[in-house]
Amino acid sequence: MQNKGEVIEHAGFITSIDGDQVKVTIGTVSACSACHAKGACGASDMQDKVIDVKKPEFEISVGDAVTVVISKSLGYLALFLGYLLPLILIITFLIVLSELGYSELIAGVVSLGIVVPYYFILYLFRNRLKKTYAFSIKKN
Repeated sequence: MQNKGEVIEHAGFITSIDGDQVKVTIGTVSACSACHAKGACGASDMQDKVIDVKKPEFEISVGDAVTVVISKSLGYLALFLGYLLPLILIITFLIVLSELGYSELIAGVVSLGIVVPYYFILYLFRNRLKKTYAFSIKKN
C-alpha cells in the first residue's frame, strides 16, 4: 500500500455486492456545508456518489463501513482530463480562430463547442479509463 500522503481516501459504506463488483456509496460534502447559514445559502450542497470497486480479498458484506482508496496521481490525471485539457482546448481554439480573422462570436461558439466532441471521445474510452482508475477498499 502507498503512503497516506500518496492516496486519496473517502469513507463510505457498501450498498451492494454483485459478483466481483462492489458498489460503495460515499458522501461528498462541500466546504461550506458545516456553516450555520447553509440552509439559507444555495451554494452549500451534500450529495452521495456511488463508486464501483473490485471486490477485495477480505470478507465484506452490505452495510459495512469501508474506506475507498485511489492513488493521488490518478486523481491529478482525472483533474487534467476532466477540466484542464478542455480549458486548454477552448483557449487554443479561441486564440487560433481569432487570429484567423473569425468574428468573436464565431470563435467563441466554436471554442466552447469543441468540448462536446472532446467529452464524447472520453465517453467512448470510458471502459479503458475504468481500468486505469482502479479504486480499492479497506475496512475501517
